[in-house]
Amino acid sequence: VDKITGPGNIFVTVAKKQVFGQVGIDMIAGPSELTVICDGQTDPDWVAMDLFSQAEHDEQAQSILISPDIDYLDKVQASIDRMLPTMERKDIITESLANRGIFIAVDDLQQAAAAR
Repeated sequence: VDKITGPGNIFVTVAKKQVFGQVGIDMIAGPSELTVICDGQTDPDWVAMDLFSQAEHDEQAQSILISPDIDYLDKVQASIDRMLPTMERKDIITESLANRGIFIAVDDLQQAAAAR
């Protein structure tokens, strides 16, 4: 092995630390995070899946949704509740969202951009 690259969870990070100096690595990365800023016009299922795609990495991943539309935040939560049981990595996603997921309601998109 010449080089190890790519994302991963805490176990990948620990493995990269252990081989650092013996083989090349791209970086030692910490828990990952995703922030979605949405005006409320995107299909809530799509946004829920975006949040899942981050949360499934590991329990320490953080998924954040910011929107000025409180009703939309409720719709995304409903999508999460409906689709989560079908996810292959639902246990990891559940823990990540429960402990490190957050929905933030703002007054407008300008405030959303400042909040990130």
